[in-house]
Amino acid sequence: MKRTLQRTFQKGLATLALMVLGAFGVPAVAVGVETETIETLSPEADGLFREGVSQFEAEDYAAAVETFSELIDRASDLPEAYFNRARSREVLGELEGAIEDYTEAIALRPDYVDAYINRGNVYVTGATQASDLEEALADFDRAIELEPDNPIPYLNRGNIDAALGEIEAALDNYDRAIALDPDYIEAHYNRALTLGEIGQVDEALAGYENALSAIPAEQSRLRIPVYLNRGMLWLQQSDPQAAIEDFERVLDIDGETPEAFGNRGLAYASLGQFDRAIDDLQQAAQLFDRQGRNEAAQQAREAVRYLQQQQ
Repeated sequence: MKRTLQRTFQKGLATLALMVLGAFGVPAVAVGVETETIETLSPEADGLFREGVSQFEAEDYAAAVETFSELIDRASDLPEAYFNRARSREVLGELEGAIEDYTEAIALRPDYVDAYINRGNVYVTGATQASDLEEALADFDRAIELEPDNPIPYLNRGNIDAALGEIEAALDNYDRAIALDPDYIEAHYNRALTLGEIGQVDEALAGYENALSAIPAEQSRLRIPVYLNRGMLWLQQSDPQAAIEDFERVLDIDGETPEAFGNRGLAYASLGQFDRAIDDLQQAAQLFDRQGRNEAAQQAREAVRYLQQQQ
């Protein structure tokens, strides 16, 4: 009877780890706004261009859209103006408008690699059918054709392959990106995530280590998703102590990361340290609440109740 209870507990623990306290997913990479343009703009148009860039960099995206719209009224043949308005609209979630502007930028400059990359990302973000992913792949393929030494489209193409279950193609694209840029953090990270999902644990751990090695010391927050996902991999491999160490590394960087508390709680639970597990899961629930993530908070509380019943 005791053995059956233990199996049930471990099954519940694994389900919670996968469903509730998830890690950070696969990132795509977009290209930022253009900060330089042609020198033949009138002083008024040049002023509008620079004002829009400043507004974007200050994260006032709505104002940037208005400014670039005014610039387009004055210089309707300027591809950078459409590109920058598209990038602003993309951040605001105005996906259809962003696609229209990227398309106009490409019409004005058919070799506009950055516009192909960003339009491909928008197709992925707003994908509702297979044809949207096909459009994205076509954009990334075109970007690679125009600029084969650019690692970004390989990374983003790999993301689509991974999402479609085309694992070999995904890994090949990540490898191509890394070959072009050995310190490409996102490529190492996405490759490690993919390897972990197919059970190649040693290779995934090596990939996470490569990602960590590529992160500059002053950008410590970039380490959070790496530690969190590596910790979850340790947890899935029944090494809760290694998992705890990674979740604590996350909390050293940002002490209000609910996934780190929640998954550390699961690791403590697997060690039989139920009081510490419950404390961590309750902290995770409070932080999820604070972030407006009500479903995750509720599931964390259900995990607490489950553990309390095992005491």
